[in-house]
Amino acid sequence: HSLRVGLILKEMGGEEETIGGAILHHISGTSPLLKKLPQKNQKNIEEILKKLEKLNELCSLKKETKVKPLKIKKWQKVFLNQQAENLRKMFFAIIRDLRPIFITIGSVLDEMRNLNYFPEEEQIKKSQQVLEIFSPLAYGMGMGEIKGQLEDLAFPYLYPKEYNWLIENVKDKYTEREQYLEKVKWKLVKILAQARIKPIDIHARAKHY
Repeated sequence: HSLRVGLILKEMGGEEETIGGAILHHISGTSPLLKKLPQKNQKNIEEILKKLEKLNELCSLKKETKVKPLKIKKWQKVFLNQQAENLRKMFFAIIRDLRPIFITIGSVLDEMRNLNYFPEEEQIKKSQQVLEIFSPLAYGMGMGEIKGQLEDLAFPYLYPKEYNWLIENVKDKYTEREQYLEKVKWKLVKILAQARIKPIDIHARAKHY
């Protein structure tokens, strides 16, 4: 798990100390094991891990709040309020560092990708925490793609009926829709070039489940 979280942070473009903190994110910031790290990285990684412990305490307090799962139609509107922005501001105001927040989101993403290995009760609990805490947090951090992945991974555990209906009625897989959009994107660039129009940038994304 720790190694996979390190790889997720590498994919996210994390610096050396952030990736090191991700790999060691289950170790205390005061652990004597950290003394074995190269001197140039030791202080920064210790700082990240200490802040990560504080962030985990904050997340634990949020997790203890028992919230009845919203009906799916009501939950779809959750990002229209200030929840995501408030979470981001609160965590950053206390931690004053984005690196532990990125590591926490990376750790949760890896857990969700391997949720089938957890007991059923844990699957439901972790999925609910994703929708109530970590997905809004990723959204508030501007990590739209990871926010969508977290929601997709939680969806079948919390709303199996709606998920199964969607899978039956949406034939194209997410990756196939992404590939299709890439083709459309370059066709659009060609058409615009013929019309002597130079776009500043073109963005395209497939909708998540």
